[in-house]
Amino acid sequence: MVDLEKFVVSAEFDSLPPGSGYAAARDMFGEPELMEPGRRGRPMFVKYGDVEFTFRDDFLTKAAFSLERGAPVDGGSIQVQGFWPESKRTREAVGELLAANDVSWELDVLMSSISTEESSQVWITERDVHLAFFEGILQRAVASYGSFQRQ
Repeated sequence: MVDLEKFVVSAEFDSLPPGSGYAAARDMFGEPELMEPGRRGRPMFVKYGDVEFTFRDDFLTKAAFSLERGAPVDGGSIQVQGFWPESKRTREAVGELLAANDVSWELDVLMSSISTEESSQVWITERDVHLAFFEGILQRAVASYGSFQRQ
């Protein structure tokens, strides 16, 4: 079972570390429901329900999940938990989760809305997890792995 709250805190997606190959993900989680092979400099994209992975040159470079309002995360063949009930998705609740784990975060002013009519914000944790909120509710979390070594 993959704990998405742990992912937001640590940037680690269960036992699939940065730099893992696609075969490791497939062995761990089964066949994805969507797989776009990499070509012409574009990375491979793999999707299991609301969970996504990006592989470049067969190295895991990004893990992400999206959240739909009013529903728990659908991990496809990946069993996931966390951020349910929806009250755990508020900016305040996520801030408390991060603070309880001594993880700092700051607003990304370039990626956040400056309009008062739009209330979308992107926050970045010290572990480089990008958290996208709309109207104060977490919608997406993305961890990019820039430097890693093959496990």
